[in-house]
Amino acid sequence: MVAALSGCAGGASQLPHTKSGAFMMIEGSANDIVSTIMRPNYKPSSRDMGTDSDRIGLALTTFIKETEGTALAPDVTNLKSRFEELEKLTASRAPLEKQRNAAKALQDAVAAVKAKL
Repeated sequence: MVAALSGCAGGASQLPHTKSGAFMMIEGSANDIVSTIMRPNYKPSSRDMGTDSDRIGLALTTFIKETEGTALAPDVTNLKSRFEELEKLTASRAPLEKQRNAAKALQDAVAAVKAKL
């Protein structure tokens, strides 16, 4: 009862090792990354995308496994490609506009998968 009242009533379907839970982690972390890159004062640095990148990577592994052979598989492959592209651009300190375009592409890929869930 206390967990439900405090907003912790996600249930077993939202655990990180499930399709739903993995997607929730991907979506939340992608939103955090996109928000950071789209900030007016964001400057490309030599840092990677931090823990959000790690969370997406781990969640993608689960999500790919859970959607393998389904109608979602091509969209998940696209999502993975968009994430990897943004990760490479960020790590190489690519120009800001390239990073923002890649962040928008990642956001669009997440939205495409969400629309089909």
